[in-house]
Amino acid sequence: VGFIIALTSFNVLADQGPKESYVHACLGCTVMAIGLFQPLNALLRPHLDMGGPRTQLRLLWELLHRGLGWSAIALSVGAISIGARLTLWTAEFGAAYGAAWAVNVGLGVGLLVHKWRTKRAEKDKDPEQ
Repeated sequence: VGFIIALTSFNVLADQGPKESYVHACLGCTVMAIGLFQPLNALLRPHLDMGGPRTQLRLLWELLHRGLGWSAIALSVGAISIGARLTLWTAEFGAAYGAAWAVNVGLGVGLLVHKWRTKRAEKDKDPEQ
């Protein structure tokens, strides 16, 4: 919905207005395209054989999937940062923006720590892994 609103309400891609607006729009469109193609990516995923090793095609797919995901995150940081600077920045907006970043970074770090602890606990239960 947000992507449709952005494409129909703004014309920075057509008239190439201020450079920052154009860069923001290009980054945003790229991030949204990556996100919208993920369901197709899932349909194309090579399936694992039960109990068998990963095939080279599956490994390549996993690298592509993760690479696109991390690229989308990195590009979205740039798009959001540029877009935030294009607004009329007030003290309240700056505080809310900073708080939102703190929450997102905190959640990301928390999820990574949880994943690491879960894998470590599984490894401790089964030392053959």
